[in-house]
Amino acid sequence: MSAVRRLDAWIGKRIMHPPIIWVCQRAGVTQFAVFRFLWWIVGLQSLLMSNPTHVLWRTFCIVFAIATTVSAAVWPDRPVKADRGGLRAWLWAWLLLDLLCCIALRKWSWGLTNLALALLAEYAATIVTIPPRKSEQMARRLKLARLGA
Repeated sequence: MSAVRRLDAWIGKRIMHPPIIWVCQRAGVTQFAVFRFLWWIVGLQSLLMSNPTHVLWRTFCIVFAIATTVSAAVWPDRPVKADRGGLRAWLWAWLLLDLLCCIALRKWSWGLTNLALALLAEYAATIVTIPPRKSEQMARRLKLARLGA
């Protein structure tokens, strides 16, 4: 395994997976639903932030937003089959380049937000299974629910 793949796996397991798993456990959704939801947000934000004078890019953003909306609505829990390590590497490179430009220009870029959400989405697709919530938390909630009823 190359150093880049090991770094990608470490970032996924240690940094990206815990918040995604937390959201999945609390919302009761799969990691693939989170994947599609985050890409949907990226598509809509790209459409909102795109320049209206760039017709080709605007058209691409409209098609992408419609495609992600349909995908999130029709197949929210459908697994993502392909290994997308190359896409994650490209997103990381683009994110770091955009971050350096933002630091140099001292100006925030919405591209950073989109790239971070896209990376979160891609790492959500790499989660194999969502572990169950801790049993003592569930027991405490059941006890509180019975007392309240």
